[in-house]
Amino acid sequence: MREKNFKPSEQAKQEIKEIEIPGLGVIKYGTLTVEDFQDILNAKNEFEAATLMLHRMLQKADPTISLEEIKKMPIWTFMCLSKHLLFPLAKQFKEMSLFFNSAKYRV
Repeated sequence: MREKNFKPSEQAKQEIKEIEIPGLGVIKYGTLTVEDFQDILNAKNEFEAATLMLHRMLQKADPTISLEEIKKMPIWTFMCLSKHLLFPLAKQFKEMSLFFNSAKYRV
């Protein structure tokens, strides 16, 4: 069976996803875009970047969520959300970073 053709315009459509996290319930979020990451790259440190990433993802499902609300949530809640939403991304970026940092791709 042949796969459908890749269409960038379809990839740009934001789809709200759901995940059930023990202790928190069902969390709605959106996926991050390249544009989101361009803004997040300006973060001062990894913790600020994680906070911004989590805010962007949750805000896509609920535009009323503010960055201040994310900053004021209990650390346990932040860590649970990070474990389920951000850690899978971190693994992919680590693999991508290793790829681009290999001698073959250095400029």
